[in-house]
Amino acid sequence: QKDSGLFAEPETERQPDMTPWATRVSAWVRWLRRPREVIEAGKAFFAEHPVRSLPDLERVITESGVEIAPLDIDPTTDGAAVAADGARYILLKPYLHRLRREFTIAHEVGHHRLHLHARQPPGIQLEAGGIKDVEADCFLILCLVYTTQEKELWPYVRANPNMIRRALLVLVYLTGYTTRLFIADRLERLFLSPRL
Repeated sequence: QKDSGLFAEPETERQPDMTPWATRVSAWVRWLRRPREVIEAGKAFFAEHPVRSLPDLERVITESGVEIAPLDIDPTTDGAAVAADGARYILLKPYLHRLRREFTIAHEVGHHRLHLHARQPPGIQLEAGGIKDVEADCFLILCLVYTTQEKELWPYVRANPNMIRRALLVLVYLTGYTTRLFIADRLERLFLSPRL
């Protein structure tokens, strides 16, 4: 399947040869700025694809070539984002409640948008766990904001107690957003900018 441009490629910066210290500082700066990249990727998605609701999101991604297939992954997993040799899939546990299905699809689209890219080596790529799940949940929350469905978050949270922990992780991830950017700018200016 052809990648329709629905999913962004990561921007790559060519770094000059750097010392080990500068390489480490550069990694810290990228980590500090990552929440901004996640939010900007979400905003860019909704600028490119006006989505009015979570069911509309499902329509947009299936029209772009992402196949949604049922697969009972394991009892604790509702879905998975998979890229296999240029094709993109969202695997969903069968018989999910409507709200849970829509939220799971939005989360998995977040993985496709943020983490699975065509420039990665061929083969099967599966995204799950860790900070990438928190970033996909950030994308899910942006979906709710852009589709004005914030009110539907709480019924889902009540139906799935695990969402309380996930919402708290997103809150922690985004806490100190401006402070993180300030520190990243200072580190870059102090240690990575060329001296005159």
